[in-house]
Amino acid sequence: MYVKWHIKPAAGIKNLHADEALRLAGENPDYHIKDFYDAIESGDFPTYNVHLQIMDPKQAEASGINIFDVRKPRVQIVQVKSHQMAFRLSPVLLLPLYKKHAN
Repeated sequence: MYVKWHIKPAAGIKNLHADEALRLAGENPDYHIKDFYDAIESGDFPTYNVHLQIMDPKQAEASGINIFDVRKPRVQIVQVKSHQMAFRLSPVLLLPLYKKHAN
């Protein structure tokens, strides 16, 4: 079996505007780490959704996808000859980060 892990933040992905990122990089290059640790300290634990995509070797061969090419995301539905093969994301767990690293 081939398994692809998908780990994504439950709160979604949020980015800073370029000007704000440049300012923060000059003032505090570890801003995101501090924000992460502060969230844990305040009890607002960051959580991540973990999903798996599973494919057996015969499906991989029939799909025509190079599953080892990490530059391209694996598509979830692949048209193969006259039918479709679905490689859906299967939810595994919700991973909370509730403890800061000791060092």
